Amino acid sequence: MSSHNADLIPDQHHQHNMDQVTELMNNYGPISEIWFDMGSLTPVQSQELAALVHRLQPDCMVSGRLGNDAGDFCVMGDNDYPDYKIATPWQTPASMYDETWGYRSWQEHVAVADKALQKLEGLLKVVSRGGNYLLNIGPRGDGSVVDIEKDVLLRNGKWLAVNGEAVFGTSPNPFHQFLAGEK
Repeated sequence: MSSHNADLIPDQHHQHNMDQVTELMNNYGPISEIWFDMGSLTPVQSQELAALVHRLQPDCMVSGRLGNDAGDFCVMGDNDYPDYKIATPWQTPASMYDETWGYRSWQEHVAVADKALQKLEGLLKVVSRGGNYLLNIGPRGDGSVVDIEKDVLLRNGKWLAVNGEAVFGTSPNPFHQFLAGEK
């Protein structure tokens, strides 16, 4: 397969994917969401994977990245915050650092307060537009969390402990236009 992650999935690889999903859905307890961030599936392959997930874990949602309209919700681009409302369930996948989804020992860090504000603003943009915010961190190889990422999460957790009613269980902003200059 090429490095651009858009190759067609051969039948043998698709069967391997089906086997792996069966293992995941059967051996690890309740799963609320699954992503398929891989090559280009045919409509039949997408439907087969979605059906398998829903049969084995009826409460599990399938990411729209499965393709061919087989997912349960739409997914924005990585670290993408739309400036408009979307009329279907959707999610923004965000990472602590826009340029990576994993641990990098050479990652340059900003002040905790600045990074916490950036991630909190991302959460509020998504929630105010009716979406779900999926925030990724990049743990080290031993599973430990990088101090700044831990501190950002704890800081925003404290904010949510006080202000969570403005975030959890809310409805999207009812207005069709957002403030000038808002991103």
